[in-house]
Amino acid sequence: MPIGEILHVGDDLTTDVAGAIRCGMQACWIKPENADLMRTQDSRLLPHIEISRLASLTSLI
Repeated sequence: MPIGEILHVGDDLTTDVAGAIRCGMQACWIKPENADLMRTQDSRLLPHIEISRLASLTSLI
């Protein structure tokens, strides 16, 4: 499977999202409650997908 077809899912922008993107993967950020991507310290790290609940992943498959 090509690395660009892998979706890494995590809740930390620095380790999960940035790490996945640096490796060439797609990144899905599980947004912590009350978090706002544009107001976070790491807002420059944009995930390919943003969800608020892990259960939302099933609709993406």
